[in-house]
Amino acid sequence: MRTLRALLFGALSFFPGALIGLFAWWLLGASKENMDVAVWLPCNLIPIAVIILGFWYGWKTGAEYAINAEINE
Repeated sequence: MRTLRALLFGALSFFPGALIGLFAWWLLGASKENMDVAVWLPCNLIPIAVIILGFWYGWKTGAEYAINAEINE
């Protein structure tokens, strides 16, 4: 359940990451050159970083959903 929660948080954080990247792209001049830093930074790295942060947050806050497998002998 914890993994599913983390995956959902990561997937749902795509939309805010895309919006943040879009605003950053506009602030950097809205370049249309694909190899320009002002394109790949806001359009690729920012959304990926937000997705990773969303996954991390979902994992860290989902400890109560973790399965504690204890073997009693």
